[in-house]
Amino acid sequence: IDTTLGGDGRAAGTGIVLTSGGLILTNNHVIADATSISVSVPSTGQSYSGTVVGYDLVDDVAVVRLKGASGLKPANFGNSSSLSVGTPVVAIGNALGQGGTPAATEGSVTALNQDITVQGEISPGETLKNLVQFSAPIQPGDSGGPLVNAQGQVMGMDTAAAFDNSFRFQDAPSNAGFAIPINTALSIARQITSGKGGANINTGPRPLLGIEVSDPGSSSGFGGGFGFGGGFGQTAPSTSGAEVIQVYLHDPVAQVT
Repeated sequence: IDTTLGGDGRAAGTGIVLTSGGLILTNNHVIADATSISVSVPSTGQSYSGTVVGYDLVDDVAVVRLKGASGLKPANFGNSSSLSVGTPVVAIGNALGQGGTPAATEGSVTALNQDITVQGEISPGETLKNLVQFSAPIQPGDSGGPLVNAQGQVMGMDTAAAFDNSFRFQDAPSNAGFAIPINTALSIARQITSGKGGANINTGPRPLLGIEVSDPGSSSGFGGGFGFGGGFGQTAPSTSGAEVIQVYLHDPVAQVT
C-alpha cells in the first residue's frame, strides 16, 4: 500500500486481502492522513486505487476497498486464540516500502496479551492492547502485513516494533515485533464492512482539513511516514492549543482565503 499525504508526503504499508472483490485489511496508521491510496497486488502485478471503507482509531484497524478489483485470492485466516509462546511464525510485508515481492522473515511468538504505548508523530501516546509479540524482524512498511504460522494461516497483523524502550517503526529491523491478533482484527473489519459505526469505529473516508498543526511542546508537526515513525514539521512556540503551521493548497478540502 502506497499513500500520498498532505504536502506531497509519501508513506508505505502492507495489506491483507479479505475478499475477492477487493476489500483489504490494514492498520489505521497506514492510511491515516492519506489524500490518495494506491495498492499493488504482487501475485497479479496489478495496481488499484483505494478508498477507505472505515477505520478504528483505538485498535489501529482499517479496511480499504480497491476500485475495479475482482478475482483476488483472499488470505487463509487462522484462529489466533490457538497461538502460544514458541509458535513459529513468519512476518510478511512491504519492508521499507520497496514494493515487488513481499519480504518474509522468520521467528516465533515470544509473548501474548501485551499492552504497549506507541511513540511517534502519527499516533503519540496511543495504547494498543492484547497484542502478540514475536521475534521475526520487521521494518518500516511492514505495518498491516500478515503474521502467519507454519501452515500459512494468518494469525495476526503486524503493527509496531520495539526500539530502545519505545514502540514504533524505524529505519532498521527490529526482532521485537507486535501484531494485532487476527481474531480481533477480523471482528473489527466485519463491523466496519457492515456499516455500523461505534464508539471507536468510523465508517467512510477519514476527514482531512488539509492543514498541518503542531502541539505545543512538541518538536514537530503531525506528519506521515512508515508505520509509527516519520514526520515533518516545525518547532512550535510555547502556546496553548494546536497551532496551524502550514496549509496545503491543492489537497481536496484545503482552501486558502
